Amino acid sequence: MRRQRLVIRVITSEWLSVQKMSKYKYEVLSKSSKYFGNVDIIFSEHDLRAGHHYEVSVNDNTGNPRITRALREVERPVKLTARLVKS
Repeated sequence: MRRQRLVIRVITSEWLSVQKMSKYKYEVLSKSSKYFGNVDIIFSEHDLRAGHHYEVSVNDNTGNPRITRALREVERPVKLTARLVKS
């Protein structure tokens, strides 16, 4: 990561009580990012929920990846699963 602003989907979250922060497994959803579709681990003091999408800013330290700012929760796209029925 290079101090980027990304839209991510949080896959899993785990509270690390000793470090007083959360560990997140996430997927990059920003189509303009070269990391689009990648899944990785990142840490944060921000409270994010698994299954939700967020716009975040990240640091540039790949040895200690962190969410520096949680900017907003992003609306998830609606999947069209209904079938058209002929009358």
